[in-house]
Amino acid sequence: MCGIVGMAGNITTQKEKVFKTLLILDSLRGEDSTGVAVVKRNVATPEIVKAVGNPFELLDSKTYDKAMMGFQRVLIGHNRYATTGQVNKKNAHPFTFGNITGVHNGTLNNKNGLHEGYKFDVDSQALLNHIDVHGLKDAINKAGGAWALVWWNEEESTLNFLRNKERTLYMCYEHGGDTVYWASEEWMLRIALSRNNIKYSEPFPVDEDTHFKVTIGPIGQLADWDEEEVKSSYNPFPSVQNYRPGWNNGPGPQAQTALSQATQTPTSTPTKTGSSSSPATSEKKTQLTVVKSASGGYAGRKQRRLRCVSLTSDENSAQYIHCVDANNETTCHIRLYINRNTCDKSMVGKEILADIADSAYTFQGVSGTGFYYKAVYSSVRLADVKKEEVGVTDAFANFYQNHKGVLIEKHSWEKQYGECASCGTAIDPEHNTHKFTREGVVVCGACINDPQLSGLLPHLH
Repeated sequence: MCGIVGMAGNITTQKEKVFKTLLILDSLRGEDSTGVAVVKRNVATPEIVKAVGNPFELLDSKTYDKAMMGFQRVLIGHNRYATTGQVNKKNAHPFTFGNITGVHNGTLNNKNGLHEGYKFDVDSQALLNHIDVHGLKDAINKAGGAWALVWWNEEESTLNFLRNKERTLYMCYEHGGDTVYWASEEWMLRIALSRNNIKYSEPFPVDEDTHFKVTIGPIGQLADWDEEEVKSSYNPFPSVQNYRPGWNNGPGPQAQTALSQATQTPTSTPTKTGSSSSPATSEKKTQLTVVKSASGGYAGRKQRRLRCVSLTSDENSAQYIHCVDANNETTCHIRLYINRNTCDKSMVGKEILADIADSAYTFQGVSGTGFYYKAVYSSVRLADVKKEEVGVTDAFANFYQNHKGVLIEKHSWEKQYGECASCGTAIDPEHNTHKFTREGVVVCGACINDPQLSGLLPHLH
């Protein structure tokens, strides 16, 4: 969970104090890092300032003071609670891609399905990059998960808002209508504005699945708002109604029955938004009902050729590789669950051979209703590799753990960890005598055991 705050329009020194208060209150939603985009009057390109840690790490800095010199027309703030990607300045919001500078609250479950998504550590980067390259509608149509988005388009000089039902976002106006304020939670607006003696309209929730856009004039004039429905049609698993019994088209009769029972589980109805009297939309995790049942046909098949499509996680935050049948003999979806911290995005795009478990799994959730099969981990091996070279139970023989415990390909390992940081000796990943520091520095076995170096080496693990 992250938090978004900000303001736009006729921003005065007094209103900048409101922004500081909002940023501090918003730290309750995340203290991993803090970032601000500052759009000055008569300037289209925003200045970005970031800091690792709570808002005071940024607000008390000279970089923030420098960015806030002069008069502003847009301030976009973000407090990060890291869900994907390391906690560092680079991964702090806001992010800039082309003409787009924005922030994101939420988590995507298909980052690698977006334009060059595999290149980014943070799912928010992938989403904003896709918006810049292919446009908002295409990005949201392909996105799966939760989002509240606020971004500045410097080419258009427009401020943009969009959220789905998984995340909240509230707005209000100063009396007179020359400044608009927003925050992830309603109470933040009330406290920040009241504390600074600014009279404001009743805060209201931003309508879900509606893109709101307003042009901000050179000195902060607010134009009329444009709005358009932008709703995702992404569904990680097709609806069961599209399938007929049989391995080539879906689970067998018993799985169909289990799925029918699962779909009768009541689900929460999202609260209608758009009026000031509407209650807040709750931020709940996707609740899925999983039913295990025996199934004939595709279930139980041996050494199927599967293509690894993306690295993602399920409703319980367990990581798995999403696979499909490489021979296109079935549109079934297969999950390859792997031990924690042993998944790696370098597997995406590769083909493997694997046995399919003898059960189908059905579920119901906000992303739709459907089913999937599990690949048997112990049966997996890379495709097009001779069995005598890579054992059938040795799925990733050419992969080695990095300093985070994640499997990466051998050539990538050797490029990053090929030499001892102390003596420069070449290190062979197969000779497991080396150790890493927490920062990713590798030390060979000889240096580890050298008593003269033991006090000089950083903490090893």
